Amino acid sequence: MLFKRIENLEKCAKEHGLIYLGCSDLDVTQDFVHFENWLAKKNYGDMAFLTLNQKVRKDPKKLLPGAQSAVLLAKNYKVPKPNRLLSIAPIASYAYYQDYHKILRQECLRFISACKRDGTLMADTDYRVTIDSAPLLERALARKGGRGFIGKNTLFISPRHGSFLLLASIILTEPLPANADHGYATEKSGLRHKDHGGCGSCRRCQIKCPTQALAQDYQLDVSRCLAYLTIENRGTIPTEYWKHLPRAFFGCDICQNVCPYNRETPVNEDWPRIIPERLKGVSTFEIAVMDQAAYEKWFAGTPLTRAKIFGLKRNALIVMYVTHDHRLSEALTLIKKAPEIHPVIRATVKQIEAYEVD
Repeated sequence: MLFKRIENLEKCAKEHGLIYLGCSDLDVTQDFVHFENWLAKKNYGDMAFLTLNQKVRKDPKKLLPGAQSAVLLAKNYKVPKPNRLLSIAPIASYAYYQDYHKILRQECLRFISACKRDGTLMADTDYRVTIDSAPLLERALARKGGRGFIGKNTLFISPRHGSFLLLASIILTEPLPANADHGYATEKSGLRHKDHGGCGSCRRCQIKCPTQALAQDYQLDVSRCLAYLTIENRGTIPTEYWKHLPRAFFGCDICQNVCPYNRETPVNEDWPRIIPERLKGVSTFEIAVMDQAAYEKWFAGTPLTRAKIFGLKRNALIVMYVTHDHRLSEALTLIKKAPEIHPVIRATVKQIEAYEVD
């Protein structure tokens, strides 16, 4: 009966285009200690929100009255040869699609409804779907599901599905068995999954990270990460990292692209990739000088709005400078003539002009 129930959960997930990562209890004590130690090193950049709601992060049961377990699901977001899809500098693969929070949540809700209809879940089970929407150690729960591990790049890696995964945790009031499958192994890419992690001696992600943000095993220095610097960072970007932005205009997938577990993973064919169509023919220059109307036309409803209009304009200016774009001077002139200039853009312009003089 137990195994049949797990089989039904996995079957239902597959029918709804989702990857089943297992069930888990809600004890993340061990992972929370690791998280606290990471916070103590203050390697989280300007993301001070990570220091909030610690009681909830430590005890996920506080997210839902009566919570007892979690079902872990994922959606693959890999795209085919992303560098060839855009004329501008590369963006993170997840940003090619519509904002994933809403569409993945809808898929999870349909999954829950189907499981209740067929009796896999009890009809009166209460639940909460979380997709980057709660102070939850999602990768910790995914690891406890037994179908993968947290790698040296600090991402959750499934030996069968790679790391290009959007994680969804469904907190339930119904107790479900933790179907840990730590014993399975994979010969894929010559790596073997182990209880403590499946990276073994591999250090590709650490070696290839251009900013050494992964210098320590299983530790991320956010302040050096190109994904943080180009998306979450609300200030200027330190000039020492500018040379890397032509490879990472919005976000960075380098540590995933070099991971052996991602060599053979399929691309997401379920969700339409809307960014290539939106930005067809749009240049870095146009993004650097765009107004609010252009910003909404090109980026509304996409993950790129996470960087805000000034963040995208900042990134575009830096890419233009590094690549010696012949329209850089024109862009600077237009920006300085604008009635209002965001402080970050003003500071970035000053940085560029200081370099130009030097």
